[in-house]
Amino acid sequence: MEAMGQGHLPAALIPMAARFARCLALGFVALAWCALPVHAQNEGPNVHDLHTSNLRLQWEERWFAQWAAADAERRATMGNFLESLRSVGEPLDAMPSWGALGVANEVFAGAAPLELLDATPDAVLRLQALALDLRATPGAFVARAADEPKERMTVRVEPLFELSAALPVTARLLWVSPAGEEQLAREEFVESAFFMGAGFDLFVRAPHSAPGMWQLVLELVAESAPTQRSKPVLVPCVTTTETAFAPAKLLVESGYRVLGGLDRFADDWMQDWAAGRPLERPKKGLRAGGLVLGAFDGLWPAPLFAGTRGDAWRDAIDLELYGALPGGTMSLDGAYQPSLDSVHNVLARLPQDGPRVLVLRGHSVLLNQLEVLQQGPQDLDALVIVSSDWRPTAAHPKLPTLVLTPNPACQKALETLQPELVWVQRLERSVFLSELELPALVAAFLDQHVVTESGDDG
Repeated sequence: MEAMGQGHLPAALIPMAARFARCLALGFVALAWCALPVHAQNEGPNVHDLHTSNLRLQWEERWFAQWAAADAERRATMGNFLESLRSVGEPLDAMPSWGALGVANEVFAGAAPLELLDATPDAVLRLQALALDLRATPGAFVARAADEPKERMTVRVEPLFELSAALPVTARLLWVSPAGEEQLAREEFVESAFFMGAGFDLFVRAPHSAPGMWQLVLELVAESAPTQRSKPVLVPCVTTTETAFAPAKLLVESGYRVLGGLDRFADDWMQDWAAGRPLERPKKGLRAGGLVLGAFDGLWPAPLFAGTRGDAWRDAIDLELYGALPGGTMSLDGAYQPSLDSVHNVLARLPQDGPRVLVLRGHSVLLNQLEVLQQGPQDLDALVIVSSDWRPTAAHPKLPTLVLTPNPACQKALETLQPELVWVQRLERSVFLSELELPALVAAFLDQHVVTESGDDG
């Protein structure tokens, strides 16, 4: 482990990390596309999508918080380690897979790589527990007196990423009360194949309880390795009148609280989302106009400006910040329905008397091009593309464009195209590792090419 402090991955771990990355590659691609939320024009957030999106954002926030607090040497070490977990040929603008991010977070927090990447039973079981996601249905239960029947619930146990190995275990599902007391909900022997496939269901009864915040956690007990536990999931006990909206509200609220510590009620967020109002409370001194960040990799747009990433955007940009989900749905007869929060719809709500900026990256670049082809040009003053391989297209109008790319070949090619409109800047690291630097780069571009005197449009 001493070599980890020198800013590179120990040579002995490189083949192991490469094998790990290859094992994750196919599973991640499937999970990423399955997670992309698809909904009709008038539908609101789907509870499963919100759950997956918030969970992913929590994992990313854990990384960014550690990254922001680390010194340059530690960043170099952990950046190299995360990059070593990439699958071969993966684009430099792709988000880390669930498995790579989960392992890197544990190592960032102090775990030794061998504790997760080795082939020993201890390492296999630790990675097995790390991979698990618990999802209770319904997502809340009603407070009941001791003489009333307990409510039936189904707990879906799913791996977030593909495992190359797993141990047969006794799975002990535990309820954790608001006071931290534990009680056994279910105990079953589970073969290893269920952890390497689509997952399994556990059928339980909710505890008798007054209203409060409970947790569920799965304990994995194996004969050949120390017991491990999954990450807990929140399950509220609510009154009858709260039941209809509690699951979706809780998922949104918990995501905001974990990510940003924002003092907002979840029902406010839901009302804002449904009414098309800004998803962040505006701060004083903001200019008219707005910056729209296209959501990516299956994430709902609302929490994109929460947490450490959100702090970086708010510190750098003096425009109102909006999130959008580019694209829409295509019916069997070919009719196109834009998403409720598509880029066109978000832009329609922005003030007309200020700069209107769109930032796209990852899947959102392609999705937005499809949206433009279907709905026509977007009313923008500037475009920012974060990509490892992008070329100007007819889908986007000729306007000041900043391309941030980690790919030197892309940088060289773009520098010869429309130099009066397209400015290219090389990112020293992958897009994900450059995440906290992006807002300042965008702000400098806007100051120079879009906003000129006293905050007026250029």
